[in-house]
Amino acid sequence: MKGVILGGGLGTRLRPLTNTRNKHTLLIAGRPMIEYPIVRLVCEGITDIAICLNGPYGHQVEEVVGDGQDLKCKVQYFYDKNNVVGGPGYSLAEASEWCERDNGDIVVLFGDGIFFSPLGLMEHRGPHMLLMNLPPGGADDPSKYAQARVEGERVLELVEKPKQLVSTLVQAGAFIFPPSVFSVIDQIKRKTPPGCEIGMTEINQWYASKGSLTFTRINQGDYIDCGTPDALREAEERVELLRIQQKYRHLGCNF
Repeated sequence: MKGVILGGGLGTRLRPLTNTRNKHTLLIAGRPMIEYPIVRLVCEGITDIAICLNGPYGHQVEEVVGDGQDLKCKVQYFYDKNNVVGGPGYSLAEASEWCERDNGDIVVLFGDGIFFSPLGLMEHRGPHMLLMNLPPGGADDPSKYAQARVEGERVLELVEKPKQLVSTLVQAGAFIFPPSVFSVIDQIKRKTPPGCEIGMTEINQWYASKGSLTFTRINQGDYIDCGTPDALREAEERVELLRIQQKYRHLGCNF
């Protein structure tokens, strides 16, 4: 199983910190943000990793991570050929040929998320996603996430970052897709107006509409989207606390 980390975007919610840098290179407890999803994949047994980049500062991620040897993995990079920000769907599609060589499932992680417990990703088959009950209060609010309606073990519907609460069960930044995901992206592209982004919600909603999208529920607070200043500070505090307590296992591996 291969892993893909989405490291693109403009980081608008983190300005001015991201005025001249890729948000995934911002430090959290002394480590670049992008290293946390990389280490998560390695801890899950996935060491063949692609990082998809776009925007004017995508190259900064490659400068920080290199070939991945220091993180016990092999990293390859894929840049949007047009150097535009077209959303996660377009970014993922850049790695299609690399992913399809093995004709197996792929794990996709957002580059700006931190998981605080093991995920057991190798135990599942795509299409599959992680959902989390949104903890009350704190830095994570419902408007940051796609929200899900479920029945049994299946996802019925996903609503992308609604202004009003649809569900307290929200999308965490980890997905498992079958090889068909790239043909699904192509189908969505044909229906998407020029200039509009394709997000993970559109891709997962396609599988949900077919009744094939399953999910795993993770504990409250086991995932933080670090895309806002408040969440960035919360992530910093939690990682530092775990480090002081020497409870690195909560991050999956010893740091």
